[in-house]
This record gives sequence, structure tokens and C-alpha cells, in this order.
Amino acid sequence: MSAAMGDGRRRAAYHALRGAILVLRDRPPVEDGLDLSSQLPLLIRGLFFEANHPTGESEKLGRDDPQ
Repeated sequence: MSAAMGDGRRRAAYHALRGAILVLRDRPPVEDGLDLSSQLPLLIRGLFFEANHPTGESEKLGRDDPQ
């Protein structure tokens, strides 16, 4: 991740990876997120479920919502 970002700092790469993982977790339906998580390496799966409290509904973004 740090090589793709062009940044050698591991902390910055961790935060970028964590942000991407949380978006992948919160946007699709819960069942799809669970299917995805089963394919992730153990360490990344830990990030995926960190502080996760699924409600059964995915987070929706509209056209005018900030990204």
C-alpha cells in the first residue's frame, strides 16, 4: 500500500488501508460484506470487523453526499 501511494510511511499506508476496508464493509449489504471478509487475510479481516456493529442495512450515499 505504501509503495502504491508513493509514500514510505507505514502509518499513512495503514490509515489508507483501514479507510478503504471500512468503506468496503459499510457500503454493501451485511451478507456481501461477510462473504468478502471470508476471502481476506487474517490481519486485514481484523481491520474489517474492528468496531463493527452491523444493523442489517448498508450505508447509502446519494449524489450530493460528501465522499
